[in-house]
Amino acid sequence: MLSHVQRVTDYILCHEDYFRKVMEEQLRVESTEKLTVLKKQLARNEKRIADLKRLFMKIYEDNVNGKLSDDRFDMMSQSYDAEQKQLEEEVLSIQQEIEVQEQQIENIEKFVQKAHKYVHIEELTPYALRELVSA
Repeated sequence: MLSHVQRVTDYILCHEDYFRKVMEEQLRVESTEKLTVLKKQLARNEKRIADLKRLFMKIYEDNVNGKLSDDRFDMMSQSYDAEQKQLEEEVLSIQQEIEVQEQQIENIEKFVQKAHKYVHIEELTPYALRELVSA
C-alpha cells in the first residue's frame, strides 16, 4: 500500500501539469454534462412550484366563489401541497448536487497539494491515508 501511494504521488508530481490537464478536462466534461441536466431539472421544478402556487390560489378563489366544492378543494389542495413538498425536496437535493459538481475541480488542486505533502512518505499512517483519500 505504501509503495502504491509513493508511486502515485511521484507520478503526479513528475507529470503534474499533464495530470491536472487530464483530470480537469475529464471532470469538466462529466461535470458540464451533469450540470446541464441538473440545471434544467432545477428550472423545471422551480417553474412547477410557481405553477402550483398559482393553481392553489385559483382553486382557493374558486372555492370561495362557490365554483368548487369544499371536498374537491380539499382533495386538490392536498394533492398540490404534496407535489410541492416533493418538488421542494428535489430542488434542495439538486442544488446540493450542483454544488458538489462545481467543487470537483477544486478537489483536483487539493489532491495535488496533498501529493506534494506526501511525496517522500516513509510510513503510511492512518492519518496520512485518510488525508490522501479525502483529498
